[in-house]
Amino acid sequence: MISGSYVSPEIIAHIMVQKFVVASPLYQQEQGLNRSDIQLSQQTMSNWILRASDD
Repeated sequence: MISGSYVSPEIIAHIMVQKFVVASPLYQQEQGLNRSDIQLSQQTMSNWILRASDD
């Protein structure tokens, strides 16, 4: 979905559904991922959303 990126379309879709459908802000998603030992910043998720919307 995003050329030159390792992120899959499924991951971006999940982040976007959580943000726009479930109304879970990116900072809450970041905290949840951190609890699962996944380091993914709000800024990275935001950049992915913006780049995905441009494609």
